[in-house]
Amino acid sequence: MKTQILARRYAEAFFKVISSENSDEVYSDLLSFADLIEKRRDLESYFLNPLVSVDQKIDLLKKAVASSSSKYLADFLCLLVKRFRFSLLDQIAQEFEHIYFRSKNIVEVTVKSAIELNDHERKNLIEKLGKKITGGVRITEKIDPLQKGGLLVCYGDHIYDSTIKNKLKLLDERLNALTREILSHVEEAPTSLNEGKQP
Repeated sequence: MKTQILARRYAEAFFKVISSENSDEVYSDLLSFADLIEKRRDLESYFLNPLVSVDQKIDLLKKAVASSSSKYLADFLCLLVKRFRFSLLDQIAQEFEHIYFRSKNIVEVTVKSAIELNDHERKNLIEKLGKKITGGVRITEKIDPLQKGGLLVCYGDHIYDSTIKNKLKLLDERLNALTREILSHVEEAPTSLNEGKQP
């Protein structure tokens, strides 16, 4: 939790700094570099290695992002190295992405399903969400085989659960409620034909 808060602060500070630049390109460059570091464990180990000098790391960083359209990206990454915060790069990139989408009025939607959505299903989902959401929609899909079927759609404070698991749960709750109602009527009913009659 502490590292997430710290990552958010760095992301917010960087977003303010690049406000004069094309945020679309900076967003793409930062996430591309963070993705490269995540995939190349040898590079990640290099930047996190305490035996490698800060100057060596900074020299490599400047070469790695030399083609970036942002004049601030290299400085920002070098700052992370100098402050020994490079390990937060992935979290910072994620927080930066959230800030970027908010600035573009794009709502991030997480969709969980048992299997990957096909193009037709994805298109229909985006169209339906577009009627409920003001602004653009960006879908992040997650596969969960335990869901069996249906979709779990989450964005902001909204959760739409049409999974088979949830439908079975709701059915079970209704059956339990019905059973309790029937039992309460049975308990209130006379135990014999003579019960309740006046002598």
